[in-house]
Amino acid sequence: MGSVRDNDLALALPYCCGITHLNMERLCIYPKEAARLLNIGDRQAQRLFRNIRFALNKKKHQYITVKEFCEYTGIDERFIVL
Repeated sequence: MGSVRDNDLALALPYCCGITHLNMERLCIYPKEAARLLNIGDRQAQRLFRNIRFALNKKKHQYITVKEFCEYTGIDERFIVL
């Protein structure tokens, strides 16, 4: 590809092609994932997320990050693998 090195291409791809998931960790967690992690039902996980949103003063449409979830539940972030 001429003068473009592999590293330069890897750095340029996410920006020029709309690819943003290269070597990125997930930021958000969803109730269904929390239900599996905590071994609780889906409805109970939805209630948990409603309580987290209330505690963090977030609106219904706003996401819960893994960090916020871990801080609220007291689980160490290192143990969350999505």
